[in-house]
Amino acid sequence: IEQLLEDHKIFISLIEPKIVKWTPKSTLGKEFLLHTDFIQGYRPYLTNFNTANLSLEILISKYTPLSLLITGFELALSKTSGYKVADILIMPVQRIPRYIML
Repeated sequence: IEQLLEDHKIFISLIEPKIVKWTPKSTLGKEFLLHTDFIQGYRPYLTNFNTANLSLEILISKYTPLSLLITGFELALSKTSGYKVADILIMPVQRIPRYIML
């Protein structure tokens, strides 16, 4: 995950100058073609997402301390973003189609 975060930071640093100076004729296609090899790093996450999500649901229902921890975390999140843990876990899965659509 740390490597993916670093790769995203690098990619953002490449496209941010173009976004700041965006015009109707601006494009990002070249940057995506040349600098998105890091997307392959999502493969293990995507492959195991359903199993991991189901496992987390089972663990939450089985272990009260974990359930309380997740509930507390989600309560804290509700004050800022409103996300639940499941919402956060799906974000990397949703990110790939966003890149493809660009």
